Amino acid sequence: MDITVGPTFASTLGSEYINGSLNLLGAAQLLPGFFVPNVKIQQAPRTSVVQANRTGLIGYSFNLVTAVAEFYLMTGDVEFAKRWAPAIVKILDWADSQTTSSGLFNISGPALGGDWNFYDPAQSGAVGKFNALYAFALQQVPPILNAANISTEVYTGRLAALKTAINANLWSPVLNAYQLSDSVQDSLAQDANAFAILANIPQGNIAASSILSTMSKELFVPAGALAFSNASTAHGFSKHISPYASGYHLRAAFAARDVDSVKYLLPTMWASMANASNANYTGSFWETLSATGEPGLGDSTSLCHAWATAPTGELSRNVLGVQASSPGFVQWAVAPQTLGLDWAKGSHPTPHGDLVVSWAFDGLGNLSMNVTSPAGTNGTVNIPSPMRNGLENTRLVVNGKVVSGSSFDVVGGEVFNLTQLGPSSESSNDAVRASSSIFSLSFLFLFFLL
Repeated sequence: MDITVGPTFASTLGSEYINGSLNLLGAAQLLPGFFVPNVKIQQAPRTSVVQANRTGLIGYSFNLVTAVAEFYLMTGDVEFAKRWAPAIVKILDWADSQTTSSGLFNISGPALGGDWNFYDPAQSGAVGKFNALYAFALQQVPPILNAANISTEVYTGRLAALKTAINANLWSPVLNAYQLSDSVQDSLAQDANAFAILANIPQGNIAASSILSTMSKELFVPAGALAFSNASTAHGFSKHISPYASGYHLRAAFAARDVDSVKYLLPTMWASMANASNANYTGSFWETLSATGEPGLGDSTSLCHAWATAPTGELSRNVLGVQASSPGFVQWAVAPQTLGLDWAKGSHPTPHGDLVVSWAFDGLGNLSMNVTSPAGTNGTVNIPSPMRNGLENTRLVVNGKVVSGSSFDVVGGEVFNLTQLGPSSESSNDAVRASSSIFSLSFLFLFFLL
């Protein structure tokens, strides 16, 4: 669910499907605050707390919280926020009760320490993945709690303390990454380090770019990225490629503007699954891959698995560039990362209407960009990064006027048309005047059509 909220909204605005699924899962909350990780879709959501105090796959409870936070960011649905806030408070308060004197979230026994990789050993103690994911949940929930009129001060304080504890106790200068756990110090997990980056845990001399470099060295194989470093095999972990864990790796690479990692992950694992000539091609993405790129669990591998769909959301958010700056896209941003591409264009649904974006570089490397946004919203358009031609020797024309800067405020519903012109010269001035004339004629033509 946490992976698929973004892809679902980017592709279909299928909020009713996500909402129904979240409500079904969220209704299975246990007495301490965590959730049952599996439900039967044939049954109606529960109306009371589950009278039990044990669960497996504890990370999924935090994933559910961040999925709910993402849903609220996409929709701005205040009633949804009010309905979910008490359940969120309960799971976060339980997590706080499980912190030790070190300040780390602690799993007291392996019964709670299973994870998505059911074929690997369960973990206990201070686990890097669970601590980073707990921090990510604390970071993502303030908007939904604010909407429900719940003070977030205590949770922001817990987040700051947790970050400090993770850096003090789980950072390994030997690995140059966050270690698997307090007891397994020679190995790193892909998702743990990705969540650490997404939760902005690295501080001081610890840099996201350095962690991603380590992940590239330790995890990249020709078919994608391993979920755990090679040293983890001595502790019973298998050598598999996880599109789920790699989805967070991809998101972290985009967040850190690590173009090399993005351009490695997309063409290896996901492109191979999307290749119709692949012997195992299904038209869908898979649950798990082997280290050499085949279905990783043999005949039992799901070849249509929703948790593998991260690129649909991440390409929309980062290459097309459409992002919600406030819940429900009342405030939005367009901030494309070009990745060396010539162009991108697409339409992203929002509760107020579609945000339509196109950008392209011509044969001389100059940019053209158009954004159509819904009325009743406001946004910021940032020129794509990196540019082919720098701004110092070129001119930008927005809606027929020469402008300066690289970021522009836009009132929803108004035209945004940007053109980059060559070095300042008389010919450039002529081009500006021509652009202005064309814009005026186009406006008059549209006026007469109306």
